Amino acid sequence: MNILFHRTFEKDYQILPEPIKRAVVRFIDEVKKANTLREIKDCKKLEGVENGYRVRCGDYRVLFLLIVKDNTVYIRRVLPRGQAYKKHN
Repeated sequence: MNILFHRTFEKDYQILPEPIKRAVVRFIDEVKKANTLREIKDCKKLEGVENGYRVRCGDYRVLFLLIVKDNTVYIRRVLPRGQAYKKHN
């Protein structure tokens, strides 16, 4: 799969603790190798968000969109669990 990063993800990533950064890097490597979402561990559909998904990384959640026609994952945010499910732009 292809990967695109939103600038909010890049800002979120900079302030993460090191163990979470390593988990996010493992997630990104897993996405690059995957052919389908089923191959990504702990990937769950977000309710109310078209093509929206999340992956757990410790107490944080990586939020992303799947662009089906290009088979591209667009990573939008990485946030603590308590903030991840609130509405974000």
